[in-house]
Amino acid sequence: MEYFKAEVMEMCHRENLYQIDLLNGNRNRITEREYWAKRKGQAALDKENASLVAAGKQTKQTKFETDKEKLRSVIRTALSSAVSFEDFSRKLLQQGVTVKESRGRLSYLTPDRTKPITARKLGDDFDRAAVLETLTINAQNAARAAEKPVPTQEHTYSIKDRLQRNKAAINAPKQDNVQCMVDREAKRAEGKGAGYDRWAAVHNLKQLAATMSIYEESGFSSPEELEAALAAASAGLHETTGKLKAVENTLREKKDLQKQLLAYPFIKV
Repeated sequence: MEYFKAEVMEMCHRENLYQIDLLNGNRNRITEREYWAKRKGQAALDKENASLVAAGKQTKQTKFETDKEKLRSVIRTALSSAVSFEDFSRKLLQQGVTVKESRGRLSYLTPDRTKPITARKLGDDFDRAAVLETLTINAQNAARAAEKPVPTQEHTYSIKDRLQRNKAAINAPKQDNVQCMVDREAKRAEGKGAGYDRWAAVHNLKQLAATMSIYEESGFSSPEELEAALAAASAGLHETTGKLKAVENTLREKKDLQKQLLAYPFIKV
């Protein structure tokens, strides 16, 4: 059977036909429909880019990706950092993808579809066994990293070194958890689903609360008050800079006069 599989693959390669790896399984299972959709999409994209180049415009995308290719990329990104199936599902839901399990098989539902795509149509890397194996490895790696002992410092530090470390810690900028707000309208226009929209709503509320907390800690009650304080500080800085330049010019003139006075006795008449 292995011999016949190899012969079929050689025949397809010789006749320049589309083929799959019959010997080692399919990490990415590409059907004939997806293969021709990719070829037609790439040809249309190349034609569009050629017209843009002829018009002197810059192209934005050079490689066409099918919906299944985009889904595979999203799943692999979520799977690379997830440590449990719940964590994996949450990361996918943030991207608008819902993972479902039925009879020991996984399927993935994207926002633009009503029927989920089964793991069998995506490839061997996306079925239940492969996903659980990857999650187990990620969890073990995370546990080993957490149990890694902190190396003890055998050498002693002087009082000067300790004071410098304490000063650096005090002067270090304060880190906060404030992140950018999510444009929900733009994300919905991109095709994000209801799950992602709910997550974005909660995320925006958290960031708004964190931002108001920072304003209160800094002594400001609103962004307008902060902008007014920044404008006043900027005006004061410009005024001080102008005065400093005038003082520098005066000092420069004084130095030139001093050089001339020092060189005067050595001038021959």
